Amino acid sequence: MKEDTSKKCQFKKTSGASCGAWAMKDSPYCFTHNPDMAVERKSAVLKGGLAQKKQLNLPRVDIQNPKDISKFLNKVVNELRTGKIDRRVANALGYLGGHLVKSMEVGIMEDRVVEIEKALKIKRPQEVEQEANELLGSKQSSPQ
Repeated sequence: MKEDTSKKCQFKKTSGASCGAWAMKDSPYCFTHNPDMAVERKSAVLKGGLAQKKQLNLPRVDIQNPKDISKFLNKVVNELRTGKIDRRVANALGYLGGHLVKSMEVGIMEDRVVEIEKALKIKRPQEVEQEANELLGSKQSSPQ
């Protein structure tokens, strides 16, 4: 069955494609493309920009280790499923939680590498550079 496009916005994009939105009553254009609605459109944009932003009063979360993140994400999932938080908020929290996990994993791996280097008595580049500077400093200050 062919769709009735007579009620769709007749505006053509630069690519030649139609807008695709529903046209306003008694107009071949949608609200966005209707030239007669320029003042109302500008007013709507200003009203939206000036509208008070929704403030979230979420409790502070203390995350110290990957287990804390796991508990936190579990809570986010359950609150999303029960409708206590918006999906966009849950998405942002999940995204940030993932970065926290990666950050903690890098820190844990760095600590492990330092311990292994100490056990194997491998000097880190910073330590080698510091020792070299100390040796060079002591040779320059000693009489020849």
